[in-house]
Amino acid sequence: MDNNQFQELVLEQFQNINGALKELNKKHSNLEAGQQRLESRVGKIEEGQQRLENRVGGMENRLEGVEKGQQRIETRLENDVIEKIRALFDDREVQNDRLTRIENKLDRVANDTAYLVTEVAMLKRAAR
Repeated sequence: MDNNQFQELVLEQFQNINGALKELNKKHSNLEAGQQRLESRVGKIEEGQQRLENRVGGMENRLEGVEKGQQRIETRLENDVIEKIRALFDDREVQNDRLTRIENKLDRVANDTAYLVTEVAMLKRAAR
């Protein structure tokens, strides 16, 4: 192999290496672009996740408010209902006592009426 052939061989190898290096640089650039797109997408996913977390946090706060309101309503309802039921039972007792007194008076009136009917019957017989 003479000097010219050697130089051509070395030059050809350098050209091959240079071509492979260009191709490698191109692939590296594509890889970097893909990585940037991936980082952008991950950033968007993180932003979406943050928005979702904020919405869930807001919903949790609203749910706590609803639960507190429900508890207040339940407590108020229980107190009002218990109070009203007690008032109804008290009123029922008063009405029962009143009814008992009326029944007793009615029994006395019935007894008095029966006595008077008997007396009138005896007076009618005596008057004949």
